[in-house]
Amino acid sequence: MTDKNPFYAPFNIQLETGKFATYARQMTYEGHGSTTFASLVLPFGLTVGADGKHTDSRGGFHEFTMGTMKENGLTYDGVQKRQGVDYEATAQFKKLTADAEANKPYMVQLPKADVQGNILFTVRQEAALIKQTPEKNQSIKGESVQNMLSGAPANFTSYHTYSGLRMQKESNPNVFYFSHNKFVALKNLKKSTLYLWPFRAFYTFDSAPSLVAKQFAAFNISFEDVNENETTGITDIDYQPTLAIITTKHSIIAKAGVDTQVAIYTTAGLLVVNTMIKAGEVKTFNVPNGLYIINGKKISVK
Repeated sequence: MTDKNPFYAPFNIQLETGKFATYARQMTYEGHGSTTFASLVLPFGLTVGADGKHTDSRGGFHEFTMGTMKENGLTYDGVQKRQGVDYEATAQFKKLTADAEANKPYMVQLPKADVQGNILFTVRQEAALIKQTPEKNQSIKGESVQNMLSGAPANFTSYHTYSGLRMQKESNPNVFYFSHNKFVALKNLKKSTLYLWPFRAFYTFDSAPSLVAKQFAAFNISFEDVNENETTGITDIDYQPTLAIITTKHSIIAKAGVDTQVAIYTTAGLLVVNTMIKAGEVKTFNVPNGLYIINGKKISVK
């Protein structure tokens, strides 16, 4: 299966043992940091371990973690963007504990954002059952997830496509599409039309009028619940503090008291993150466990 090219299976196709269904995700933007997310839907299932990880004997770009959006896992930190006009939330995604199903959208968490040529990651499944897919150029409705945001219902329904879609901004005000490690509101797209590549998913937002009025701009992705049991440390990088750091399992969470440039390096000197965090803003960076240098201070992620 070739990424960004329409796919159609007129009937179910069962591969024999020793035969593989393969798919390679092409880059659509430059990766940021050491972890990259991606939305993914395939017409065949994938074997997944209890930790949500799909593995392959070849390792490397053939291994990644899979998850689905968690009900009642949407959180908003109260920080508005662009001088109080827009705001963002964070959606918790739970790791799979059983094999991934065919024709169902998932969020993929990659161990690193490096690429081989133009390939972000690859999928290879032995003896796959490739299931029949719709022939027409259309979106396919998936599951709905219930949430609350600022005391109001904020439910999401997933859709996906194997054919690719052209979506008009004016006629899809409640659509959130995946871009640069988050889902962003189509209504804020500068162009009038969005093209969604095949094998990708998007969400529609069933919201209360009060949330629409606030211009819900985007929601970030987190594979870990941030709570007291998972927090391994809180560090004030600056004494004011202008920047507070919370480390959780596989994550660094940074909260800025004033506009702050944040640079995260490995102890080997590899730049992981270089970004500006606005005053009052909270950002989460998913990283492997280990030691990191943040604005000249050493922290540990366990």
